[in-house]
Amino acid sequence: MVTFTGCKNSSQTANPLLETWNTPFGVPPFDRIKAEHFKPAIEEGIRQHNAQIDSIVSNTEIPSFANVIEALDRSGQTLTNAYTTFSLLNAAESNAQMQVLDMELSPMVSAHFDNIYLNDRLFNKVKAVYDQRDQITDPQQKRLTELIYDRFMASQMSEAKYNSVSVDVSAGDYGFKVNGKTLLFKGYTAVYSNYNDENKDDEQNDNVGLPVINEGEIFKLIEHKFEQKFTKPPARYTEASLVKLMEEKGIGRPATYVPTVTLLGTRNYIQKEGKFLVPTKLGEDVTDKQAESLFKVLESKFGSKVEFTLVNGGQPVYYFIISVE
Repeated sequence: MVTFTGCKNSSQTANPLLETWNTPFGVPPFDRIKAEHFKPAIEEGIRQHNAQIDSIVSNTEIPSFANVIEALDRSGQTLTNAYTTFSLLNAAESNAQMQVLDMELSPMVSAHFDNIYLNDRLFNKVKAVYDQRDQITDPQQKRLTELIYDRFMASQMSEAKYNSVSVDVSAGDYGFKVNGKTLLFKGYTAVYSNYNDENKDDEQNDNVGLPVINEGEIFKLIEHKFEQKFTKPPARYTEASLVKLMEEKGIGRPATYVPTVTLLGTRNYIQKEGKFLVPTKLGEDVTDKQAESLFKVLESKFGSKVEFTLVNGGQPVYYFIISVE
């Protein structure tokens, strides 16, 4: 008779990145996290994520929002938690050890997500749901389906190609300069082009279309005119650009992007003017009042940390912060 004995991997059981966080607002226990915890936690997160993806792909049921889109959106939380925590600490308290880790972990995580978004069987499942999106009655679920499908499409497309030209023209005692940028091939920007709509006018001013010009060529003056131009303020957000910003800041996840934007309008904090989101008087007043005493709570990093609790079904701990008389 042969007797086998075993025990849990001590590197995982002692790793706070692989534990449930019973902390205020479900934020990572930064006081317990050490640099050596990140690599094993991220490797375990990738292993779990791959298993979850395999489960979605091997599901023999007819592809639906629940068993494909929702399941995909909720997958990989261990990896997300570990790598987001690493990114936050590396940005705020970087050191030589963290930078070396970044050089090892970033390519590992990038390759992992490349494998997911280039998974043909998974894409076919997503596309099957996307093709039937008109049958999805919930607008938030429909938008989430479109966001995930667009991400898959963009991941499988080539980079955009531009032809950039800078021309310096001498005319007596005067010099003129013009920069041009001509789009040769849209690539993946064909999917995300609506994210940049609000900057279209500025791009046309700064990167005008130019004809073929040879060095030493003599120009003929056709017209001259005087113009006064002023620096333009940043363009207002559109729904697409606001979603993109939230994704970059780590606030929310695809399933919460659309509800967040919708809620701003429902509470009359914003209104739409064309494609742009414009704050109302109520929205400006509420923002000003909150900024006076809740600045730290309103920081984007705070929102990212709170998201750790929400995506994992944790129970946030509430604290008395302010009173209203």
